[in-house]
Amino acid sequence: HLSEIDGKILTLKEKTSAERKRMVPEKRAERKWYEKFRWNISVNGNLILAGKDAGTNELLVKKHVSDGSIVFHADFTGAPFVTIHNVENPSEEELKEAALMAACYTTRAWENKYASLDVYWVRGSQVSKQAPSGQYLPRGAFMIRGEKNFIRNVGLKLWIGVGDDGEVVYGSLSKVRGRCRKYAVVLPGEKDKNREAAALAKKFLKDASLPHESLPRLLEKIRSIIPGRHCEAHYMPPIPPEQGG
Repeated sequence: HLSEIDGKILTLKEKTSAERKRMVPEKRAERKWYEKFRWNISVNGNLILAGKDAGTNELLVKKHVSDGSIVFHADFTGAPFVTIHNVENPSEEELKEAALMAACYTTRAWENKYASLDVYWVRGSQVSKQAPSGQYLPRGAFMIRGEKNFIRNVGLKLWIGVGDDGEVVYGSLSKVRGRCRKYAVVLPGEKDKNREAAALAKKFLKDASLPHESLPRLLEKIRSIIPGRHCEAHYMPPIPPEQGG
């Protein structure tokens, strides 16, 4: 009789653990080291990293920038640091891509609806934590020494697309258009970012014929790409030929 009870308890336990397994979504793949930052894959397949706040700005420059690396920064207070990981001689296209991230993720400029920002780049060897004597550099801030290379008027305009495999691609128009048949442009604006992201995710899901269960992942990815808290999104806008980037 006891063993029968034991048996019942055992099957109950098995049942509850099976139920629990069903309720808990399968564990997300181990977080990659670069997921602490904003990250993007460049047109040449290299990793572009941007700080998200003072702490990740500090970490980015101290741990992931070598003397020969290129560091980007918008000419604006509170802009993030951006780098192309382990690349000392990026292509022209990659320079523009990293500059685009440096401009768009300058949240204060985005929220204040700036149309464009000037972005400069320097080598890692020009970036230092040493403040001029008598001054103090707060966390996430660095001194830049020597000449800055400017990329002027970088538009605050991010393109987002979904590839046939359901992968979300974002950045410049040429990259997104080269890899996605469905895309949208996101600009600074008045609308709530979460609402705009949800509307885009639904349109992408439908037009790219993706399974319905991929909606939460798609929505989260789009939401995380859009800078700031407000924006204006235009799905599949007609593009005049002269309007690249």
